[in-house]
Order: sequence, then C-alpha cells, then structure tokens
Amino acid sequence: MDKVTILNNLNRIACRFEQMGDYETSSIITNVFIKISKSKLPKEMEGGHKSPPKGYPEKKKEYGDPANYKYPLDTERHVRAAWSYIHQERNRKQYSPAQFKAICERIKRAGKKFKIVFEDKD
Repeated sequence: MDKVTILNNLNRIACRFEQMGDYETSSIITNVFIKISKSKLPKEMEGGHKSPPKGYPEKKKEYGDPANYKYPLDTERHVRAAWSYIHQERNRKQYSPAQFKAICERIKRAGKKFKIVFEDKD
C-alpha cells in the first residue's frame, strides 16, 4: 500500500468518526494524517511569516500552510478565504503540485467543521 492510499484511508476514517460525533478519535486520526503527510507541506519560504500575524491563530496546525503561517483555518470566513486565495495563480505557483494538494486537503478538512463543501477548481 502506498503513502497516498494510506493518507486517503486515514482521511476517510477521520471523516467517518467526525460524522458519528466522535471528535476526539477524529482528531487523533487527523494528527496521524498530518504527521504522515507533513513531508508534502511547504518549508519556510523567504518572505514568509516567522510567527503568526497579530490577531490570527497562534497554533501552526490552524493554518493551511503552517510553516509560513498562511491561510488561517480557525473560522468559517478564514476557511472560505483560504480556499479562494490558494487557488489564485500568484499564490498557487509558490507551491509544488504535492504541496498545493496538501494545503487544499487541510483547507477541506477544516471546512468540514463548518459544514463547507468545496468543489475542486482543478
């Protein structure tokens, strides 16, 4: 079984637990997913934030791009904005296809908390 298949299965399992209302188990599985997929997330970029901007979430896990404190995911408004911004050409081109996909998956997962269903723009 390859890494992508494992990640897809973990994501499905986490979603099922969340649908059943077992947020604790869903969170544990999501953390495993993040650790496995972290290699696809971007590293700190030149010009990226070194710390969270004032008034934004303090925890890195609350961002679509946690290494650079980009695309906050703490509120419904931020999640919707993150989806919109990551799909703008000038933002998308900063990431490899794998990194872009990993960020989109993080945004989609965050959107589920707010019952947001995203259509893939790809």
